[in-house]
Order: sequence, then C-alpha cells, then structure tokens
Amino acid sequence: MNGSNDNRTYNLKTPLPVVITYMTANADEDGSVHFFDDIYGYDKELDAALAKGMPYEQAPVKINPKLTPGETE
Repeated sequence: MNGSNDNRTYNLKTPLPVVITYMTANADEDGSVHFFDDIYGYDKELDAALAKGMPYEQAPVKINPKLTPGETE
C-alpha cells in the first residue's frame, strides 16, 4: 500500500463493490469479544453520542434516486 512493488492493478470486466470497515471490537461466533486499539480516535465521538442518551441522533440518510434496489454507490 505504501509504495511496495507488490502492488498490482487488475481491470475487471464487471465492477466489484468493495466495503471497507473500521471496528474496534469484534464478536466471534462462540460469543467471545475482542477489543482493539482505536487508532483513529472514532470511539470518542461514539462515546459522546451514546452519553447523551436516548433518543439517539441519526445520521441523515442519503438516497440516490439513480440507483435501483440492491445497487450501491
């Protein structure tokens, strides 16, 4: 990712959606939970929002009228 010669580019005939997530906690199927360092500091914003209590604010929903159901941007 940072300039390595191992990077490769492949052009796909059909676009493939890619979803990148950032999680500081993960639960396994057996119920065990693993916590990770919040290297970007996003948990502070979440903690502040949760501390306000219910009803929780919701992010505005952005709807793209050009998409059909099931499509992603």
